[in-house]
Amino acid sequence: MILNSEDKINFFISKHQELNDFEFKNIEGGKNNKSFVLESKQGQKYFLKEYFTDKSDKRNRLKVEWDFLKLSEELNINSTPTTIIKDEKLNLALYSFIEGQKIVPHAITEHHIDKVLKFIISLNSNTNHSSFSHKASDFNNSIHTFITSMDARVNNLNFINDLDFELKIKLVKLREDIKNIWRKEKTYLNTIFNKNEIYSEFPLFLSPSDIGFHNILINKNENLFFIDFEYAGLDDLAKLTNDFFSCPDIMIPKRFKKIFISKLICSLEIDNFFETRVIALEESFKIKWACILLNEYLVHGMNRRMFSNGNTDYKLSSFQYQKSIDLLLN
Repeated sequence: MILNSEDKINFFISKHQELNDFEFKNIEGGKNNKSFVLESKQGQKYFLKEYFTDKSDKRNRLKVEWDFLKLSEELNINSTPTTIIKDEKLNLALYSFIEGQKIVPHAITEHHIDKVLKFIISLNSNTNHSSFSHKASDFNNSIHTFITSMDARVNNLNFINDLDFELKIKLVKLREDIKNIWRKEKTYLNTIFNKNEIYSEFPLFLSPSDIGFHNILINKNENLFFIDFEYAGLDDLAKLTNDFFSCPDIMIPKRFKKIFISKLICSLEIDNFFETRVIALEESFKIKWACILLNEYLVHGMNRRMFSNGNTDYKLSSFQYQKSIDLLLN
């Protein structure tokens, strides 16, 4: 029998006596999963997450996030949610509730960037990652693997049929533009790097992966808290850096990028090719994020949106299309 979210949560609560006087309500805004707050009559709160699953998506989102947060606890990092209860059969996990709000782009300061750096460096203070063997989603360990993953991403821009006609025409045009831009960028990468540089593998570091101020909360004491680690894993820090500064959800002022790079180099044993790689791939990551913004119009992206919204009548707008265009033109 397939349970809906309400039935799952009620069953989850009934299994744990300490949660019996808690009620739950939906938290809107998630793009991939369903989020809820559990609150007792005394005002105690927990954060509950129901994870998206699909036959085409082999990533165990619950396990990855849970394992990442467990490692964070072992490293005494106090800027992430605390794990409380997981139920893999129900695909639910309960975490501490973090009170806070997002930081708007114009309010981001070097102090905030330093807090992000401290988090990344703390995660990699112990170079033995045997306790966390997951690879980050879409991880790269060479320029070759990045190019290969980008080829797949660009070639996977197959839009669903049920789209507004005018929007579909615009998306098809944009897809061809992206393919042409990526073709030129790939030629550029194969020109500036020799074969050895393209195929050389780089050391992997523990990465939150989907890190950005869209996944960072600040509380009333100005402390930063990091959330959402279902894509986390071992990855190239050049990818983390370019993702961090390319993600369009909350754009980070470019003046902080050189500081970010320099402090990572000073704090971790990064390869000598790191800064060159970050700079050379910068435009490629804009193309990558222009593609990611279009996921909403793809079959697998649409399934996630309908799940997270709890609505099979989820309506598509041109908003993500426009963001993709704006990013490419920026």
